[in-house]
Amino acid sequence: MAIKIFCCYAHEDEELLNKLKVQLRPLERESLIELWHDRDISAGTEWEHEIDAHLAAADIILLLVSPDFMNSNYCYGIEMKQAIDRHNAGEARVIPILLRPTDWQGAPFDKLQALPTNAEPITCWRNRDNAFLDVEQGIRKDIQQMTPKSEVPVPLERATEPVPVSKPIALPDFLQHSRKKGLRQHKRRGVRIVLIALLMVVVVSSGLVALFVSRGGSPTVNMVGHAFFTSSGAAPGANNMGINDRFQVNLSNVPLPQAGNSYYAWLLPDLNQEASPRALGTLMVTNGVASLPSPYVDPQHDNLLSYFSRFLVTEEPKSPVPLNPSLDKGTWRYDAEIPQNPPAKDCVAVINQLNDLCHLRHLLSGDPKLAQVNLPGGLNYWFLHNVKEIQKWAGEIVDRNDPVGIRHKLVDILSLLDGMHCIAQDLLPAAPGRENTPDDGTLMKVAAIPLLDCSLTLNVTGCLSHIHHHLNAMVLSPGVLQEQVTLAKDISTEFNTINAWLRQVQQDARQLVAMDDPHLVLAEGKRLRSEMETLVGAVLNGSIDPNTGTAENGVARIAAQIQQLAIMDVTRY
Repeated sequence: MAIKIFCCYAHEDEELLNKLKVQLRPLERESLIELWHDRDISAGTEWEHEIDAHLAAADIILLLVSPDFMNSNYCYGIEMKQAIDRHNAGEARVIPILLRPTDWQGAPFDKLQALPTNAEPITCWRNRDNAFLDVEQGIRKDIQQMTPKSEVPVPLERATEPVPVSKPIALPDFLQHSRKKGLRQHKRRGVRIVLIALLMVVVVSSGLVALFVSRGGSPTVNMVGHAFFTSSGAAPGANNMGINDRFQVNLSNVPLPQAGNSYYAWLLPDLNQEASPRALGTLMVTNGVASLPSPYVDPQHDNLLSYFSRFLVTEEPKSPVPLNPSLDKGTWRYDAEIPQNPPAKDCVAVINQLNDLCHLRHLLSGDPKLAQVNLPGGLNYWFLHNVKEIQKWAGEIVDRNDPVGIRHKLVDILSLLDGMHCIAQDLLPAAPGRENTPDDGTLMKVAAIPLLDCSLTLNVTGCLSHIHHHLNAMVLSPGVLQEQVTLAKDISTEFNTINAWLRQVQQDARQLVAMDDPHLVLAEGKRLRSEMETLVGAVLNGSIDPNTGTAENGVARIAAQIQQLAIMDVTRY
């Protein structure tokens, strides 16, 4: 049965609502949702009664948050109140969708998980289509969680447990047979539950509070919130700008500063590094919730994660405004840091000897192997960038009738998948005498690190495997946060699916290149090109398994999850 979704919004935001409806249309076509808002009221119907009826029947209630939403007595005072009451009663799920920058701290829904990712309002994204896609994929995940199969509880595991590396799974059901799960995994899970139960007994009886320490030996009772890096996309990511150039903090249970004082937020450099701190501004405190009035953005859109790894809040006089944090630690109130043990100079070491900070920098701000081929930025950026290129090229040839142009784009796709050194093996079965050459001038650079591993270049790890290796090593690094472990496990599992899908794209492209021109442009070639475009769309944007209803995340969502790893637990100093 389709999930009933009710949209609560201010009419001033109708244009953004319509954009959201377009992005959610695939969910309606798949009969996963029934979307309703007050513009669907028929003429002559008593509108207030109609709204109440649909609000009472909704499974998911979307709060489209904006200044006008907060200003509307009906949206905020009536619809939102009923929505929260139903959420608290377990009758419906409320999801805030942040449309425009809004002060929503202290609102009844401020403890709920908001969309888009990292509570970044849609209008603040450089590409709004990406923002709406992020919202749609978040809603897909909620739909998955609301199905009976996904409600089976999963046992909690220790933060030191490594991410399981499994072989690539079979193709998704919309292309091939459904997956089969053996009893062995079920037995392992049962054993794990027993071991965890025994561990908990030992912890309680012996008082080993250290097992529940989130970082640096500080009990979790001292944690007051999180600080995290996000990306504005306001500058070209290819030069490592516009990535991790934003910083925000969300704290709770924060008392008001003393009269005449303010809370000041600072970014600090790595331990034992001589560099100036970065003033982020004054924290605003409302009903015990403290945050920056708006996310701090680097003026040059530089990657802040490249230079800063610690966070500090001081309480100092309002006037004069301090230029640097006070040296008097009596003014220090809250702090955080990304774990930096064991030390690794310039983050160059064997991958399992890198610390948490180094793994994040390789993923999000700069990887040494990428630097060797003059690709600035982290693995995550080029991972998403190259998949987007493949999706663009697959779309360009789906209805094309020019065999030379089709072949150029197929070779471009294979170059990004396998790398320039391995493209020769892809072209061995190619139709002889044909123009099987690339036509994109950037390939010599961007394809230097392929998406997939290639047997001819064992010294070059594919981007997918490289990221996977960092995730596996990160969860074993000292001080890793439970949030990071949970995300790493999710991403690791999702990578198995992405790897299988990309291997199928590779196989399709090789098969197309091997065709002669008539077969390439006529029915057989058109069918395979269409299937490849559909599959590449799933690689980028994800898909829903039609047999199980399980949402499979695409690279766009996975890249957003990798970004979420750049988080710090903030504790009382």
